[in-house]
Amino acid sequence: MTRDTTRQFGRRDVLKTGGLLVGGLALGVGGTGTALAGKGNDKGTQFGRIWANDTLYTTHVVRVLDSRPKNEDRLYFVHDGSQGLQPAVSETAPGDTDYNGGKWTHFNALVTDMEKYQANAPLTNDADVLAADGDYLDVSLGRPDFEGAPPNYFLCPLTGVAKR
Repeated sequence: MTRDTTRQFGRRDVLKTGGLLVGGLALGVGGTGTALAGKGNDKGTQFGRIWANDTLYTTHVVRVLDSRPKNEDRLYFVHDGSQGLQPAVSETAPGDTDYNGGKWTHFNALVTDMEKYQANAPLTNDADVLAADGDYLDVSLGRPDFEGAPPNYFLCPLTGVAKR
């Protein structure tokens, strides 16, 4: 019998890590952005928002994954080196043939020129993120290196279109 090596990601884990959703899935406000506090429902489920194909989706963290998923969805975390600046950006969304249910592999999208970023914010699709790479973003595989940043790999399905 094999053991499931994934672990459930719960409210206690969110609080211990400084808030995955606070640091990880930030909500941009007024161009510069502030974090979306990990809102919840009466069942205690944590959720946030992710841009995909120019649509803002709601989501909730199900569990952290121990290794990179074979069939992954790429998630770009736009940040300034200390905090998220807007909701993360996905390469795919529900209905796309290559959507894998939110099995995320994290990609760093460090803002290197804040003025250029603010002139283009929010970035709402992966083509915008990749076009900015080398101009005002530095995109690389992996999570940002600051406390409260989201994990490298996790399961977090897109659950519906967000109300703005």
